[in-house]
Amino acid sequence: MIIGKALGFMRKLAMLFSGFFEIDSVNDVLFLDILSVIVLVLVCYLAGLVARTRAAVRLVQWLEEGLLNKIPLYLFFKSLAGGGPSHEADPTLIPVWVRLDDFLQLAFETKRQEDGQVVVFFPGAPNPWSGALGLADPERVTPAEMTMMQAIAYQSRLGSLEARVKKAAPDTP
Repeated sequence: MIIGKALGFMRKLAMLFSGFFEIDSVNDVLFLDILSVIVLVLVCYLAGLVARTRAAVRLVQWLEEGLLNKIPLYLFFKSLAGGGPSHEADPTLIPVWVRLDDFLQLAFETKRQEDGQVVVFFPGAPNPWSGALGLADPERVTPAEMTMMQAIAYQSRLGSLEARVKKAAPDTP
């Protein structure tokens, strides 16, 4: 959809420049379309180069820290779009097991506080988009051996992936 919109914009831009060309055949229109695609590819390439600069990286970090992280569920969707965080790459939402009184609860670690407490999000079932926040002692939190998408699927299916999840869950005492 975005590429279609961009291509439509490039066609309009090409039509503006078409005053310099005589357009009187299908080949001329095809030439403008090809020119639009080439310009679009070049713009995307240049945007990628600019996005890798330190200034662009700092701008994105500033936007995320100052604005986007304040939007509810932004971190959740960001982790989903990234295919799930890992401990090293993106510790935003890490699937974990939280040991409660006599059972384990699947959750997502969102933050470790300075006092050692772990902030966890307990997703609901079957709707993992809603849930509750909690604080847990670090000794009660164990990383889950699953991706974020697997954890969400487990919640959504009300535990029907039980065999795979049992392998990922720590042993209970």
